[in-house]
Amino acid sequence: FKEDKKAQTYGNMKVGEPVASPSYSVAVDLKNPSVVAAATGDSGIILSKDKGETWTELATPRKASNVTLDPVEANTLYGVFFTDGIQKSTDLGKTWTKLGANIPANVSFREVAVDPANPANVYAIGQAGWGGNFWISRDAGATWKATNSVKADYVANPTLPKSGEVVPLSIPTNIAINPRNPKQLYISANWRSAISDDGGETLTESMKGADISCITDIRFSGDKVYTTAMDEGTLVSDDQGKTWRQIWPLKHETDLSGHNWRVAVNSVDGKDRVISTGSPWDGKKSVVAVVS
Repeated sequence: FKEDKKAQTYGNMKVGEPVASPSYSVAVDLKNPSVVAAATGDSGIILSKDKGETWTELATPRKASNVTLDPVEANTLYGVFFTDGIQKSTDLGKTWTKLGANIPANVSFREVAVDPANPANVYAIGQAGWGGNFWISRDAGATWKATNSVKADYVANPTLPKSGEVVPLSIPTNIAINPRNPKQLYISANWRSAISDDGGETLTESMKGADISCITDIRFSGDKVYTTAMDEGTLVSDDQGKTWRQIWPLKHETDLSGHNWRVAVNSVDGKDRVISTGSPWDGKKSVVAVVS
């Protein structure tokens, strides 16, 4: 190698055999299980007609996040391609049509699901920045409408309280349809997972029983256990982790509420003094809280 002073940018070079990119999803034709499709990060949608023994790259964008086979209409595929949108094929991948002419260009799509009872109902999830997007089509992808609001459940998930009960959908990760009740949809998300009982028209947060805490630190003091958590603040348990209560912040405040990272505990005159660090969502500076 020698220096090239004309080069304006630099990068990494890897030698040896190329490393395969991730496969994000796999779909099997329920009527003909020999047909398998996969969404890959470097070869787009690939198709096998012999149970995965051999594969063919289809003429799609190179980065595919999801592929779905229509459970009713034979040879119909939906491909999802991040910021390249959603495409549909009705001839098992030979030709493709881009969908979602009325969907903003800044949406990065993640997954598509097709109603097994009525394939005209198609659902898609994606994100635009930190915001979640949920789209419904009642005409097999020809037109779409957005339903991006969720009825919050602050009992099961007390994070980021806002005025009112309806909050924006957070970034969704997966969508599933109940095969016994196709009007019931489930959307997993990075913040507020949701359920719909009316085919996606309304969404309700469904977090009861789920572990929603991302713990960043833990300390023990006598019979007490202290933790810091992303989005939930600093918490304490008086019964060895069976139940927890929040000690800071006690309510949502723009300059204080956010991610708590570390906690320290010492005993002063028989009482615990807790020191916690945090970085507010909207505040200008990091904070240190002392709770006695």
